[in-house]
Amino acid sequence: MRAPSAPLSLALFAGRRMLRNAARRKFGRLREPRYMVGFLLGAAYFVMLFTRPGSRTGRTPGTLRLPAEGGDLLLLAGAAALAVATLLMWLFRKGQPALGLSEAEIQFLFPAPISRKALLHYALLKAQLPVLFSALVITVVSGRRGGGTAIRTGAGLWLLLTATHFHNLALAFTKARWEELGATARRATKAVAFAVEGAALAILLVSLGAGLLAGASGIKGGSVASIGAFAVALRSGPFGAIPFAFLAPFRWIVAPIFAASAQAFWIALPPALLLLAVLYASVAWTAVRFEEATLAQASRRAELRSRRAAGRLEALPSAKRRGSVPFALAPRGRPEIAIVWKNLIAWKRTSLARQAFAIGALAAAFFTASAFLKGPTADVAAAIGSATCLGMTALLALVTPLGFRIDLRGDLEYAAVLRTWPLAAERLVLAELGAPALVAVLYGWGGIAIALAIASGRAARAAFLGTPMAEPLSSFQRLGVLVPVALTVAVFLPSLVALTLVIQNATVLAFPAWFPAGRKRAVGLEQSGLRMLSFLGTSLVLALALVPAAILAAPLIFFSFGFLGFWSLPIAAVLAALPVVAEAAGGVFLLARLFERFNPARDLGS
Repeated sequence: MRAPSAPLSLALFAGRRMLRNAARRKFGRLREPRYMVGFLLGAAYFVMLFTRPGSRTGRTPGTLRLPAEGGDLLLLAGAAALAVATLLMWLFRKGQPALGLSEAEIQFLFPAPISRKALLHYALLKAQLPVLFSALVITVVSGRRGGGTAIRTGAGLWLLLTATHFHNLALAFTKARWEELGATARRATKAVAFAVEGAALAILLVSLGAGLLAGASGIKGGSVASIGAFAVALRSGPFGAIPFAFLAPFRWIVAPIFAASAQAFWIALPPALLLLAVLYASVAWTAVRFEEATLAQASRRAELRSRRAAGRLEALPSAKRRGSVPFALAPRGRPEIAIVWKNLIAWKRTSLARQAFAIGALAAAFFTASAFLKGPTADVAAAIGSATCLGMTALLALVTPLGFRIDLRGDLEYAAVLRTWPLAAERLVLAELGAPALVAVLYGWGGIAIALAIASGRAARAAFLGTPMAEPLSSFQRLGVLVPVALTVAVFLPSLVALTLVIQNATVLAFPAWFPAGRKRAVGLEQSGLRMLSFLGTSLVLALALVPAAILAAPLIFFSFGFLGFWSLPIAAVLAALPVVAEAAGGVFLLARLFERFNPARDLGS
């Protein structure tokens, strides 16, 4: 078999081969029932995304339609954010001229009879495959899936992502070229570039600040059309029209995404393509050695893949980080504590006390900001913020344990070693569940603390200044309401986390062929379907398990709410937690029996 040597033909040849081999491997796995079920479920989910109401018209029901000046403001804001990010990258990012080739491509193409220029063109063209896929995914997620709107959005995103990729390579190549200069020329070039980039960033930030002040003064009357004062201020600010002219290339590359019609898109397309061609040429015609950096990058990617395959997301810690542990482990003590310590180390090398301090500092910052926040909508914003924190905490209590595989789901790969430990099965199961439960409860209580801090800040401001809170959300913000609600969530949270972890681990132990053990996260449509199936099963079992808790708590709330008010909720939470804890304890006993029956040679064979 002979591969073509022209860059475009080589890129098309490699892309066609990779897609064909990936499709052959994926469809070959569908012979197994678990992969077929997962594939069908994942495919059905994506079909539902494309066929739900609004997909044919390109907009979902209730889509916000901005006025014309609102679209202009979004365009200007996107260009300004892109310009600031670009200048910051040129100021602080170092140059690594790596082409993003795999080890196999390096092995075959570097010694091949292909010029360096052709190899560079091949790498730039090959990168379009993931860029096109990313543009497609973002287009689907954004809700623009139908008609010409989806095509224009996808094309605009492709232009932006491609320009970002070319710019990053141009930056890396340029800075690497500076390193090849002599010492005096290198220092002079870096000094001039730093001065120019810093001055441009300062001018842009000052002009943007002046524009925001002008726009805010115009919006005081409540007129949306007055946001045009922002663009006017940029043209006639302290530096004249220079900042607005500087934003021109960034407006060119962002304009196709915000095009309101096909005509506007075709008008915005030529400048964006011209900018793309300039960036491509700046990479292709910059003479710099890229072989060493490409080899180093490919080696790092291969090392990362091997770590993920082994369930380790981090590399071996440095000598400095080896002293960073979740908590001090005594030389003697219960072996369950050592297992929890080991699993926490596998998750993150950070002290639990330091994490708790960070959460406390964040809560203090929110309290301070809430107490000093002024304005007519400050009370409403604080109430929404505290309610959102509580709602997200309750939601994450269900979702977070699903992603923490630092328990039996991850350690079952080493089941043969686990069986040699001098622990009864029940104690081993409890120890394995300890680390994810501890992390989930810590961050759950942290979210509750932040919600209370936001509400306490407004309550302290009202108490010391004597200012009444805004209605209608201030009733939730009063501590007499929020404290019992938060206490209810805090009391019920540990039992809910424990039961969720038991169900998830029981799923892996009872159906190891369908939901394999290990910390490696497989990808693909069929794997997404299997994860959806696991989540649906967990939700169904959890809903059934919470029925006794609801039966016990509902009458207490019904009969005591009249004279206890919201304080009846934490009492009911204590009562509701009892059957959930009992079910979790029964689940631990069931997990112990499933672990005793687990056969590594049979159940880990797939």
